[in-house]
Amino acid sequence: MLSNSLGPNPTDEEANPDKYWNAMHGANSTNIHTHGLHVDPAVDNVGIVVKPGGTWQYNLTIPMDHAPGLHWYHSHKHGASALQVMGGLVGAIYVDPPENTTEKAFLLLKTLQRVLLVAHHFSINSINNSTDPFRVRTFADLSSISNLPINPQFQNSSYQDVYFVNGQFQPKLRFSTNQEIILDILNAVGDHVLELDIREQVQGASITEKCNMTQIASDGVYFNSTRPRSFVALLPSSRTSVVVSCSVPGTYYLTNVPDTALRPDITANETRFQQSLVTLVVTTNSSYTAPTTSVAATLDLASIQRPVYLTDMTTSAATAALNGSWELGVEQPSPGENLPWMANGKTWLGLGANCTLFSTGRADDGATPADANALCDYRPFPGQLGADSALSRHVAPASGAVVRATVNGRGQSAHSVHVH
Repeated sequence: MLSNSLGPNPTDEEANPDKYWNAMHGANSTNIHTHGLHVDPAVDNVGIVVKPGGTWQYNLTIPMDHAPGLHWYHSHKHGASALQVMGGLVGAIYVDPPENTTEKAFLLLKTLQRVLLVAHHFSINSINNSTDPFRVRTFADLSSISNLPINPQFQNSSYQDVYFVNGQFQPKLRFSTNQEIILDILNAVGDHVLELDIREQVQGASITEKCNMTQIASDGVYFNSTRPRSFVALLPSSRTSVVVSCSVPGTYYLTNVPDTALRPDITANETRFQQSLVTLVVTTNSSYTAPTTSVAATLDLASIQRPVYLTDMTTSAATAALNGSWELGVEQPSPGENLPWMANGKTWLGLGANCTLFSTGRADDGATPADANALCDYRPFPGQLGADSALSRHVAPASGAVVRATVNGRGQSAHSVHVH
């Protein structure tokens, strides 16, 4: 049950919602949206709005064959999600294996300590927009455009742009020498890539050789085999599970310092944020006896039974029935632009087999043929429900699966796309 006990929204925003389609509005209304769960989209519906004083019952039915793993939820109320997610309206969801499982991999994993790390970005006022094609909203920025008073006050103004982990700034995690622990890490943001490794100094020059990191799952899905890593990268909203151990006592730092030597193709957006997220305190514990065999070295993930939605694209019979390749077209007017096809400044979205620039179905701008809608259903999108108020306005048909999606943009401006 989601219960909203916040104060009322501004009267004008409630009375004239069309006026605020693509602007901050309804900051005291909210909802819940999940990532990774294979549940009914009519229940996990981002169009639901729980206004101040209201409640909403979410009944999410988890399939019996759902893949065990780490997923998450967050506020997805359009017009307020930047403020609410940054403010901490996020959380992790575990789908556990059956209690009576006999799967050896899960039985081995149960012998290890498991630690959940929910990382979320809190930007006060310090963002270098020159390194990011999409504007990252800060608390100061949101305060200036909100019709509700935010006016944040901070006791220490030196921290302008930080990551919190489980609501704490650089928390400490203690474990024993040679003890293997599982770190379930969630990058609960919409604006930052994390590239995590373990170092012996805060923002040290090199990765430590005294600790090992083995990746076993990504986005709630266990791999077929373990993957030793020197670092793990997490896109916004992604999750990973890694087995970590350190052979020498000491203090180490789980750090986001993108390393251009490891990844020469790294972008400016990835390098702009650098911080130690968690301090790892490794001690010699006389009461702890490390097992003679490493779990990470012996873990057999290939035997884990996969649900049908993870196997239907790996068999030749199923592959023949797939829809194949689909494309998205995205357009949004730049400041000062005013062309007929812009539909009063709304964003346009298209979905179809061909959504390239010349197949977007907008005959009225003189650039595309009128019959192009057969290839790309292209309509104005007000930011929440779509042109005809259908919640499934831009959803692929359920008759098969999309194996590849191509996103097309028009013009010089960049456009952010959130795809499920």
